[in-house]
Amino acid sequence: MKRHLKLRTTRQSLRVAIAAAAVIAALLVLASAVSGATAPTTRILDTSLVGNFAEPAGSGTDHAGKSYTDHNYWKFCAAGAARVVLAFTGKNSHWVMHKPPNDYFYWPLTSYTEPTTSGVRVTTSWKDGTYADQGRGYMMFLAEQVNPPSFTSLGLVSFTKTVGSDGASVTGSSLGDAALVLNWESSGQTTEKGYFTNAGKPKQSVFNADLSQEIGVYGVPAYVAVNTATLPNWAGHSVPHAIAVVGYDASNYYYVDTCWKSTRCGYGNPTLTGTRPGTWAISKSTLYGALIGYIKDSGYYARTEIR
Repeated sequence: MKRHLKLRTTRQSLRVAIAAAAVIAALLVLASAVSGATAPTTRILDTSLVGNFAEPAGSGTDHAGKSYTDHNYWKFCAAGAARVVLAFTGKNSHWVMHKPPNDYFYWPLTSYTEPTTSGVRVTTSWKDGTYADQGRGYMMFLAEQVNPPSFTSLGLVSFTKTVGSDGASVTGSSLGDAALVLNWESSGQTTEKGYFTNAGKPKQSVFNADLSQEIGVYGVPAYVAVNTATLPNWAGHSVPHAIAVVGYDASNYYYVDTCWKSTRCGYGNPTLTGTRPGTWAISKSTLYGALIGYIKDSGYYARTEIR
């Protein structure tokens, strides 16, 4: 982890690394001044755009038509999950607004290179704003260039000079760093505090209530770090990973995962298609088990708070 995040509901700064050596689960949800509203029994957010988001593959062609190979891209799930959340809350000043009737944001074609802390450094160019762009322009900014004041190196993704046997030089991303980035970007790059917060290990009833408020009342996805062993699109493969939970009903949660078949993980077919593409169902107990069953003493949970 690159830096500390002091959390209101813990006794000390917490280091929660999403790294290959650690099997953890954690959650970040929105801290909001809204309270007292009753969540509906069912709500699934509109994923017509974010359900198409996908991390760049480890090799392929970028949006400028350049062929590349960069195995770091296999490990950009934290930036992918954050990109989904920020589609609902982000206020980055570099967005270009396209006025009605289309009325959505574009990220202009931008070149990205891993920071000097990375043993693998490749320059590629990406944009986003349409389904075909797959959210990759802003996603790559989050992975490699975002720079909240307390960061000591660029990007949500942490890099190392050592290149692994898989050709990557990524060490992971931390829950603390994700909270800083989500706060920084949700505030229009004005503060690292006040939007997303961490709150400790929950009972399932608290976990369910918090996600109902987050999604059902505030209309914002939850950033969740899990081990993938029980996720339906991972077919039993076990790695630390980040997803965005975008909905719930009486029995299930629904999530978007920016790791697709083209990026080495999408087994089977998503539960929801049509107006909610790329959206997977997972039973509430299974997602809670992924969160709690792998936490032990090193993982933490975040919830909605009034500030």
